[in-house]
Amino acid sequence: MFSRVYLVVIFLSAIFLNGCVAVQSFPLAARAGDTITLAVGSAEGLTKDNTTIEFMSDRNGDLFPVHEGIPGGNNNLRAIVPVYPDKRTQLWINSDVSSIDENAGHGSWLTVLVVDLPGNLPEGRGMLRINTLATYPGSVHINDYPVSIEILPTRPDAPNSFDYINSTGFSTQGDLTMLEVMPHYLIESAEPMGAVYPEYGAIEIVIDGVLDPSVNEDNMYVVLDEMEQHLVSRAEMSWKRTGDQTIVRIVSTKGKLSYYEVRASLFFRGLQEYTVFPTISARYFDVNGFSVIGPAVKVTHILN
Repeated sequence: MFSRVYLVVIFLSAIFLNGCVAVQSFPLAARAGDTITLAVGSAEGLTKDNTTIEFMSDRNGDLFPVHEGIPGGNNNLRAIVPVYPDKRTQLWINSDVSSIDENAGHGSWLTVLVVDLPGNLPEGRGMLRINTLATYPGSVHINDYPVSIEILPTRPDAPNSFDYINSTGFSTQGDLTMLEVMPHYLIESAEPMGAVYPEYGAIEIVIDGVLDPSVNEDNMYVVLDEMEQHLVSRAEMSWKRTGDQTIVRIVSTKGKLSYYEVRASLFFRGLQEYTVFPTISARYFDVNGFSVIGPAVKVTHILN
């Protein structure tokens, strides 16, 4: 099945370089109608609705919409998948990957787009031009870097279905949306990156909102955004729910928590939800457990 999958990669120098998108294109080819992937850097807020992709032919400059991001449009952005390096690799512990969280205030992920190319693309060389409202660490943005691609003359029968053999031995069609980030409540510092605050021993966040009565701790999740900075601070998180109140505690036994490490996602299994939008507050403590000053925090409902 993988014979019809082609990778068109915007590769980052050692994947990440000083929190910026260091872009190098690789001239691979695909057929109109094929499924390809695009690695587009450490984007935050990239969605199918705020992103467009078009193919521009080198032959005559004609433009062909690949993904328009509008109802009824030519929408072929099939999945948006965040990819993290394995924590046992040199990339995680001994590279510039740490500068992603230091510059962007979020985890060191690489955003991968899975795209079905339309069947009407002309043969020959051209460029895929991506335009998104997503933000990037540093000054380099994917909007400024078109991707070279060659369209081959033959046509596949259909976009790749990513079939696989399941645990019972039957062939099953892969659901790429299972790899996408679910709707969630993003908890983070209200201060921009670059603010000056001391390092902390612990941070306690209180989320208070009216929950659907069906919600219990078995279908509610709180996950910490994984940053390379955690290797320095040795950050550990725990949380508990009491009624409509959820308390999240992030602790550093070394007393080296940075303010931007207050970044976690709260989400639910199934259709459970807050019925009243939650409020949020935070308390900060030094390594000896004394209360100290710290920045405000905020919560945003990310629907994707």
